[in-house]
Amino acid sequence: MRKLAFMVFLVVLLSCKETPEDIIQKNIEMRGGKANFDRVKNLLLFVNISSMGMELPVKMYIVRPNSMRTEVTFGGQNVVTILLPDTAIAIVDNNVTSLPPDAKNEMRRNLETQLNYLRSELMNLSENGGKVLEVTKTKFKGKDAHMFKISYPDGSISYVFIDRDTYLNLGNRIEKIIEGQKLETETVFLDYRKTNGLIVPFKTEVYNGKNLIAKLSIDSLAINTTFDSKLFTW
Repeated sequence: MRKLAFMVFLVVLLSCKETPEDIIQKNIEMRGGKANFDRVKNLLLFVNISSMGMELPVKMYIVRPNSMRTEVTFGGQNVVTILLPDTAIAIVDNNVTSLPPDAKNEMRRNLETQLNYLRSELMNLSENGGKVLEVTKTKFKGKDAHMFKISYPDGSISYVFIDRDTYLNLGNRIEKIIEGQKLETETVFLDYRKTNGLIVPFKTEVYNGKNLIAKLSIDSLAINTTFDSKLFTW
């Protein structure tokens, strides 16, 4: 009888154990769900970046899946970058320069980062070639978290921290090798708000080690608005 009771307890225990797939699905649903994200065709972001004593207002136009225009004034110069499926350019005070492949690839990674404000990094792992290496339990900024260790084709490693209570993204840590040097950045997601059915962090903090290097805040976010097609021509 005791053996039977133990077996029943073991079956119940195993059935209650969360798999990585369970955690990913709960995370995606808490962020608003894939169906809501798939309805996003474009977005307009006004972001304020605070770094090294400077305040940089940035305007971003994004057209899914692979086009983005950014506008910023830096050092008294108006700088525009445009990413299209087959090219990338920079416009500095009306002077147009084609960007090399490395810069274009970095802009594509930045585009994915911006889209991750609307979704979770865990939603599009297979699309970006991500592979989950392990899932463990840990603490992140004092909160209980599930930690996903993920490898990408470019050699970078991403650690994604999911709140064990709310299943929202607490942050991530990215490790990559650039010119033989290991670069590690950590991002913390804060101030979640509901926008067009999606749960979006309106504030982030970026760290290099323990050093806070930047704060970002979304001043406004418009989804599926109307863009002038001339924004992506020059």
